[in-house]
Amino acid sequence: MSLDIAALDMPAAQVEANARVLTLHAAGARTHSPSDALAFRLDEWLVTHPDAAKAAAPAGWDHHIAQLTKLNELHRKVAEFNRLHPVGTPVSAYPGCRPEFDSNCTRLDTVTRSRAEVLSGHTAVVWVDGESSCIQLSHIDIRTGGAK
Repeated sequence: MSLDIAALDMPAAQVEANARVLTLHAAGARTHSPSDALAFRLDEWLVTHPDAAKAAAPAGWDHHIAQLTKLNELHRKVAEFNRLHPVGTPVSAYPGCRPEFDSNCTRLDTVTRSRAEVLSGHTAVVWVDGESSCIQLSHIDIRTGGAK
């Protein structure tokens, strides 16, 4: 009986996958972080089960991720506004519209009376003196030189 050496060859992709598995396994064994060890084990499993990563996302998943991304951006915008502008910051507020879009809009020179926040998960707002409703941060201009 003759042995065909070509029958013993392992495809290059399988060799690479085995190397990844060994690397992930070794990294997981070396880490002192339980969360990193779990992540390495999950990565190792995904490398050995490539079809698991090809599963179709649930219906509406892309919309859900887009909403979460937008909400994250709003919270970052609010956090940055609050970091830079404490309550009492002099502002020009434009309830309803901005002057570059409507020359008849109202300008209110005032100060903030609250920290900014995300209203109902969709709009970054702040409350100002002299206005009963909140104002979108996009309708707020920071004034320099103090209150008038």
